[in-house]
Amino acid sequence: MATLPEEVRHFHDTFFARTLDQSVIDRYVAAHQHCLPAANDRALATIDTIVSSALDAEAIELVFRLRRPDNVLTRKIQILFYLVEVRAQYYDDFLRDPRDRGQALRGLLGSGLSTVLKYLKGRYLIWRFDLA
Repeated sequence: MATLPEEVRHFHDTFFARTLDQSVIDRYVAAHQHCLPAANDRALATIDTIVSSALDAEAIELVFRLRRPDNVLTRKIQILFYLVEVRAQYYDDFLRDPRDRGQALRGLLGSGLSTVLKYLKGRYLIWRFDLA
């Protein structure tokens, strides 16, 4: 089984291209113990497979969230995001300020296409690794 620090490192690496601070790891472990009730064995096995096989957690979470918004993977990733979104070094990851409307439109269209591709990848990974 993957440990909580291994889990948060994998989730962080999925979304962010920077080193994860130890304080975020510590807070994730504490929040996890406080905010998440004991998960069932199937959910724990799914998380373990995602982490140990280094699967794209973002793609899998997208599919899971559309099926069941209150799933364990989504809740774990939400905890991570709550912990990092208030840190200055993550500002640009959460907020973009394009002054050019053309740039904003291109970004919106690119994000839409990226979401469709992530969804398809997530469906494939769920099928391939029997994560459903």
